[in-house]
Parts: sequence; structure tokens; C-alpha cells
Amino acid sequence: MFFSHGYTGSCKDVTTYHRYMASYGVTCIAPTHNDGSSGTYTTDSKGKAVDFNIQIPLAEVEGRSKMLDKRVDEIRSLVDEVKQIVKKIPGSEKT
Repeated sequence: MFFSHGYTGSCKDVTTYHRYMASYGVTCIAPTHNDGSSGTYTTDSKGKAVDFNIQIPLAEVEGRSKMLDKRVDEIRSLVDEVKQIVKKIPGSEKT
């Protein structure tokens, strides 16, 4: 299951829901989008906090459209990565 967080959210906001779904065998992929819409932060490879500054107001339709386009690109990229991983699983070509 791919889960895209809401405006000013992050993947961390719905962790309980993802754990619940995973308890039923559902694989959950929930990125924190790097489109300027997350109101929280993530960490870089050294563990340093990286802020996602909200740069584009929700009311600014043109800017929001660009954010959503970026999200679609991010999800498409993730889907492509998952497809590549699945291809490496023995017997997956039958599914």
C-alpha cells in the first residue's frame, strides 16, 4: 500500500495506522514528501534534523499544483523501485 501524507503532514503522522495494516500482512510504503508541504522534519544520513519549510501556501493554487505534480513523480519513482525489487524475488514473475 502506498500512502501519501496530507498537507503539512509526514509519514510519521500515521505510523499507528501503518502498523495496524502491517499486522494483517499489508506492506505499507509511506514517504515523507520532499515537496515543501511537510510541516515536520526528517534527518539526513548523519542524523542531523532537516526541516521541511512550508514555502507555498495551500491557497496558492499554482504552487500547490506543482507540489502535487512532484508527489506524483515521487510515488511513480517508488512504484518503479518496488517493481525492480519484486523482479529479484524468485517466482515473482508468475504474479
